[in-house]
Amino acid sequence: MTIPTDRKIYEGEIASYWFDDGMLVSLSKSPKRTVKNITANVALVKEIT
Repeated sequence: MTIPTDRKIYEGEIASYWFDDGMLVSLSKSPKRTVKNITANVALVKEIT
């Protein structure tokens, strides 16, 4: 999967997000998951949606 270039991309530490036909799509990254970065990711998704 490739990240589109024709829409807004939301970058998080553990994933990139964008909307496609009204659905939030995510492309995971591979950093070590920690409580801190997962908590930040949850906050980012809440902000996006």
